This record gives sequence, C-alpha cells and structure tokens, in this order.
Amino acid sequence: MRRVPKAWQLAIALTLLAATAKTQGAYQSPLLAPSGEYKVGRTHFEWIDNSREESENRGHRREVIVWVWYPASPKSADAETAEWMPGKWGEYFSSIFVADHPDAASDAKEHPIRSIRTHAYADAPAASAKHPFPVLLFAPGLGSTPLDYGSLIEDVVSHGYIVAAIVPTYYARVSLFSDGRVIEGLDIRAIQAGPGGRGPRTVEHALQRMQEVVEVWSNDLSFTLKQLEKVNADAQSPLKEHFDFGRIGAIGHSMGGAAVLQVGHDDARVRAVFDIDGSPIWNGANGPLAKPLLILSAASTPDSYDTVPGGAKPGMHLRLAGSTHPFSKDFLLVPLISQHPSNTNRGRPQAAPTIDPKRAIKITQAYIEAFFDRYLNGQTVALLKGPSPEYPEIMFERGSEK
Repeated sequence: MRRVPKAWQLAIALTLLAATAKTQGAYQSPLLAPSGEYKVGRTHFEWIDNSREESENRGHRREVIVWVWYPASPKSADAETAEWMPGKWGEYFSSIFVADHPDAASDAKEHPIRSIRTHAYADAPAASAKHPFPVLLFAPGLGSTPLDYGSLIEDVVSHGYIVAAIVPTYYARVSLFSDGRVIEGLDIRAIQAGPGGRGPRTVEHALQRMQEVVEVWSNDLSFTLKQLEKVNADAQSPLKEHFDFGRIGAIGHSMGGAAVLQVGHDDARVRAVFDIDGSPIWNGANGPLAKPLLILSAASTPDSYDTVPGGAKPGMHLRLAGSTHPFSKDFLLVPLISQHPSNTNRGRPQAAPTIDPKRAIKITQAYIEAFFDRYLNGQTVALLKGPSPEYPEIMFERGSEK
C-alpha cells in the first residue's frame, strides 16, 4: 500500500479537523434545528407607509422593519448559518439584558449573544418550487422582536411556508435602521399615556389605548402584505413569484396575538389565525371573527378567551400544561438567558415553567403546522380533532376540528 506523503497527511488532517469543528459548531447552537424538508433563508426589509402618520411621532410617516424567512437553497453545503441576533441587534439585546440583570455580566462574556447561530442562512437563494409557498404573517410580543422566535419560525418555514414578521416600531425592544437610526421601544406606561403624555384615567381608557396600538400593528401587517406583493412581482427579487397570496395566515404572540386577531378581522386576505397566549384586547365593536382560529395559551395565563373563539369557524382554545407566557420564544434555550430568567408574566409574578422549553416549542410548532396545513393547504389533520397521545400536554379547552 502506497504511503501518503507527509504534506498530504497534514493537509488531510487539517481538512478533517475543520470539517469536524464546523459540524460540532452546528450542533453547539442551543436553538432547535428545523425538522422539515427545506433549508431556511432569512432576509429583512425596511419600508415606509406614506399613507399613515406615525402616531408616536407626529409629522413622520410610519416605518416598519420586516424580517422574512423562506425556503432556501444555500449556495454551498458548508455555507455558514446566520447569527441569531445579527450585529447591532445582538449588541443592543445584550446591553439591555445585562442592564436588567447585573448579575449576568460575567455570563454575557462567557456566552456572548453574537456566538449563537440559527439554522437559517442570511440572504440565501430561494428554493425552487413547482408552486409558490403560502404566506404567514407574524407579530411578536410587546417589547420583543421576531428574532426572539427563531426556532419556532424556522421550523414552520422548513415545512414549506414563508413567514413575514414585523418589528413594530416604538413597540418592539428596538428598531435598528440601515441609516444608523435607533428607535427604542416605549414601556407599557408610556404607551398607555399616549403621544400627548396624558395617561388613561380608568382601566377602560387604558384598554381603549391598547386597542388603538393593536390597530396600528394590524395596519403594519396589512401594509406588509402590500409590500410583499411588490417583492413577488419584482423581476430583480430573488423571491419573485414565491408567494402564494391566495393562502395567507397570521401568527402572533402576546400583544402580537391580539394584533393577528385584529388583522384577521380587518383584512379579508387573511384566511386563518393562530394566537399564542395573546393579550385579551379584542375590541367588542369588531363582532365575531368568522374565520378559523386557534388560541394556544399558557397554563399560567388566567385570561378568558371566550369572546373571540365563540364566533370563529371553527374557534379552538388549547392550553399547554406546565407552560408560562414566553413558552414560544428561544429565550430559555439560550444559556445566558436561561441562567437569569425573568420572574414576571406581563408584570405579574410567575412560577418557573415545569415543561422542558424544547418540548414546549416543538409542541407549538406541531400545532401551528397542523392548523395551517388544514386551513391553508386543505389537508386532513388528526391533531386538531381532540387530545393526542403524542402530545398529552395539550388540553382542549374549547372546540375542535369536526
């Protein structure tokens, strides 16, 4: 047997070492890997809605940043995945987190946010397909950004959906624009006080103010659809003709849950709505939401959702045992955050979740995909018909698929 020259041996060893390091690096990500057949791409847009004035900054037009995840074909097998919170998005998150958790400063150095990789590829070429993909709008919780939900969104996209997620300016943790502007999110008291700084006099006034904010988010989501139609028709766009605007759904968490309920009411193009532990800010003047609706709430959330699903067709309310309000987020998967968790739920003290955070996200993924496979793709889905032995943590509080 011929001996391999030493120079070749060294080159082979280095190649194998690099490949091993890269493979290990992929598994080191604390975020969940997508389970579907498609690789995932991620990009973002900045758009100005010239038809609307910015309610929190009079005299300016409404600006919205939108992150888009889509089925992709990376340029090479060894392409590097995207940062969880890229660049200044991660820097800003880290500074805010350490400011709120001073005891996390040393851990922030040991587990820097910039080291966390997703399983998506930044600006990767879109996957070719015989048919365009259904579109899911996404709205995050108040004070959050869509990047906080990377594991959830990437898995849904890997099963053949495009997700377009808004960063609701002034209501997200931060909005970072390409020209260097930084717009920090308002806290709940500032939002309730309104642009004039005059706070609500009663609980009813506070609710009215929050309903006004939800209306802004609903308009952001509808505006996003209009802009995506332009992207879909743009001959220069890598996503040209990839969007199926006949199959549109909406997903939202917390305040974003209230927003997707509202856009489901306001926009006829939205065919089905999935609300993840949404804030109960439904405006009674809306009347019933006569569309397929699934509310998946946390075990720790006492809010009643009877008003909204009562008029939906069908209206389902499921509850996830052992969960607390942030169960759909990546946060408890990330070492820095899981070691210094928040102990409040919408400002109220809360116990720690008893369900494993990976399990909670996987269950949420499964029900989102089942719901939209049924109501956007017309598939028969057993998971919505009642309790499942595969997911015994899910309790059917109201309704089911007939």
